Amino acid sequence: MIYVPFIYFTILTVFFAVKKKDFDISVFMSGLFAFTSLMAIVIVKADILGDAGILCTKETLDLQFVPTLLYCILPTIAILPFARFSMRNIEKITIVSDKIFMFFSICLLFVALLNFYVSIDKFIDIFKNGTWLTKNCGESPSYTGLWQAKTNHYNGKLHGYQIRLERLPLVLSYIFYLSNCTLLLIPCFFYSLCVAKKKWWFNVILIIGSISSLAISIQTADRTEFFNYALMFIVNLLMFKHLLKKKQWIKLAATLIPIFVVCVIYFVGVTKARFHTDENGELKGIAQYSGQPYLNFNYFYENAKTDTVFYERTFPLTSHFLIDNDYEYQSVEKRNAINGFKTNVFASFLGTFLLDMGKMPMILWVLAFFALCILILPRPKEKTVSFWKIMVTYTLATVPVFGIFYYRYFHFTFALIPCIAFIMLVISTIQTKIKSKK
Repeated sequence: MIYVPFIYFTILTVFFAVKKKDFDISVFMSGLFAFTSLMAIVIVKADILGDAGILCTKETLDLQFVPTLLYCILPTIAILPFARFSMRNIEKITIVSDKIFMFFSICLLFVALLNFYVSIDKFIDIFKNGTWLTKNCGESPSYTGLWQAKTNHYNGKLHGYQIRLERLPLVLSYIFYLSNCTLLLIPCFFYSLCVAKKKWWFNVILIIGSISSLAISIQTADRTEFFNYALMFIVNLLMFKHLLKKKQWIKLAATLIPIFVVCVIYFVGVTKARFHTDENGELKGIAQYSGQPYLNFNYFYENAKTDTVFYERTFPLTSHFLIDNDYEYQSVEKRNAINGFKTNVFASFLGTFLLDMGKMPMILWVLAFFALCILILPRPKEKTVSFWKIMVTYTLATVPVFGIFYYRYFHFTFALIPCIAFIMLVISTIQTKIKSKK
């Protein structure tokens, strides 16, 4: 049974690639699931189970047919709407008002500036204390720098940016809710570079602003946000690559190489700190992280207690603003206590809904997502598409792309990302109808 998802998603990836004669979003999505399924095989064959978030051991590993079938079919349903259209067929990306685009970009850049401001002190502090692992005297190792930040995060302690944010005016605290929405600057960057052809310095500011949320994630020594950013950047690159000219490719590379180098240094530093005690080192840990979703989903399906329904990850906005309940440290502990095992592990986006809502609601959610995507995404033969629809497509693509690990919009600050994109699409649609009547 361990080979089924890898074989299935490999065939699906090849099918999409051959049919579309292109490496597009759908190929990328199915390819990611093929890769994580391959890593699951590596984990089992290398017998590195029961560690680093993998819930099953060699003795308890029991892969069943039904969860394996669901793990193959449900992601496929989520991917299919993205396979219906091809960005190569789109000849023109339009925008009703350039002024609105500029206003939108400047607002997000202000949020990015706030992100950098509240995180800069602790950011410098962490790296001054040491990126790498250090040991003090005594039986138990004590960690500084990035690893200490990671330990504090797991223990539910306040982060430096949270402390600094409390000292700012209340209105800035509310604006900070949009901190993760700076990821919307990625499609803004590509539109500005490929379509609007704005000044080079403006494009550089956009891409720097888009990484501002990463400065916050460094305070928790988090690699997930860096990986998510890389995945989201690739999604946008795949959507705009047919519009990139040779000179623009060169400018893109020149802008990204310094950022890439810094990110790699950080990623290696955290990985070394995280897996320094593991017998087989960093490679083992990376394999365990990337290969556990399929294994943990099976474990969830067979062992999760779904009598208690949790709403804060499925409906994060209503949960936060109506009943003031977010998915935080206490939520994780409650789920762990009810189920009798660690629940904050990678089990794919399916695992998120299975654990919180149950088996049938999980299936219904995927079907609802499929219907929403069919309704909103570009039509198969559509030649002209609004930039704001491209942005919404990007936010929806996040679900299956990052869904190899878990549901991305589990917290209200992340759920605001697609909401903002939808609002801009609605405004654009209304503007277009008004202009057409004139």
